[in-house]
Amino acid sequence: MASLSKNAHLYTRLAVLRRRILFRYAAGRIVMGTLAVLFLLVGVGLLNVALFLGLRNSLGDIGAILVVAAVHLVGGSIALFATLREPSSPELEALGEAEAAAFEAFSADTSGIVEGLTSVGERLGRVGSNVSLGIAALSSLHSLVSRSNDKAPSK
Repeated sequence: MASLSKNAHLYTRLAVLRRRILFRYAAGRIVMGTLAVLFLLVGVGLLNVALFLGLRNSLGDIGAILVVAAVHLVGGSIALFATLREPSSPELEALGEAEAAAFEAFSADTSGIVEGLTSVGERLGRVGSNVSLGIAALSSLHSLVSRSNDKAPSK
């Protein structure tokens, strides 16, 4: 039982520590993504005007709009790829392995307890069946005795 408590505590500590680090990475990515979007919006706004005005004379209005849209698609794809990239570091990998090992130890301890409780439950089930059979036998015996007393001649 002490092993179960220690394993549960270890697993909890490792899981919380790993989640904190992942949260820091996620928070940093959110801040960087927000800044990237802000800069992109300002830059794209100015670039749109400059690019459209520069291309308008040579390509016409429709051609200039298509070139500006293509530039937006390429830039947005690059920014999206950079933002959605998952973090990987040796410390996250080590914490993941330690968390998995702690969870296995915790699972092994709890499975032993569950097996013990299951065997106790089975024994209680057998005792209940035996008590039920005993009550049924006593009830049958009582009815037989009461019938034989009813049939006995009165003196």
